[in-house]
Amino acid sequence: MSELKDLTILCVGVGNMGAPVVRAFLASGATPERVFVRNSSDESSVTASERLGVQPVSQEELSDVAFQADVVVLGVKPQFVCSVARSLSNDMHENATLISIAAGVTVAQLTDAVGEGVRVVRAMPNTPIEVGSGVVALFGGDASARELAAELFAQAGEVVELDESLVHAEIAAAGSASAFVFYLIEAMIDNAVRLGLKRTDAERMVLATFEGSARLLRENGTHPAVARAAVCSPGGTTAQGVAELDAHGVRAGISAAMQATADTSRRMAGE
Repeated sequence: MSELKDLTILCVGVGNMGAPVVRAFLASGATPERVFVRNSSDESSVTASERLGVQPVSQEELSDVAFQADVVVLGVKPQFVCSVARSLSNDMHENATLISIAAGVTVAQLTDAVGEGVRVVRAMPNTPIEVGSGVVALFGGDASARELAAELFAQAGEVVELDESLVHAEIAAAGSASAFVFYLIEAMIDNAVRLGLKRTDAERMVLATFEGSARLLRENGTHPAVARAAVCSPGGTTAQGVAELDAHGVRAGISAAMQATADTSRRMAGE
């Protein structure tokens, strides 16, 4: 397998998720001079390339760059993924690797779009990959293609390989779940302000609490229920707070949110 610095990489669609993917690849060792980005217009492509420190691709150059690319990443909206993949299929060389980060588009659909010669890997990252603390799940592809994708995402955070049948569960547990965490953080900050804290202090305290709690579980290997029980002294403030969470159905709400996410993912995939 080529070293990452020797790979030519084309990323089509570098928006809210595509841009962090490019940054993750660069952090893992991809060479900026060999990373090319294409958005919906030449102007947008130049803007994205300047922001990321990589190379823009004009519409006229797209076919030539796709032919040179060892890796093509599709970060366009799910409804456009297969059509874009099909439009590039005649240009991509045999044994190139196609990585799609779109929800609802299966490995089989991607393979049908580009043909059997191109190795297809489906990746489901979440937004914290932008700071190297995210999750990327990999589905499909042969072992060497998944290994390459794992190397490219090595600095993004946790990289896991899963059977594609688990993609909906992964989206609920990680892919979309950062939004649930942001929701909880927002609610806690707002209520800390309501209780009298300055917003800057509330933000610092709540963010540090989330970061520290996750680190405690990870480094100590403690089950969340055990860690929670250790904080809940009988009749104390924390025990009363947890009782209110239960009374207001917070656990049920989280379960419903994850189920709705998984169900939506299934509908997008036509299942």
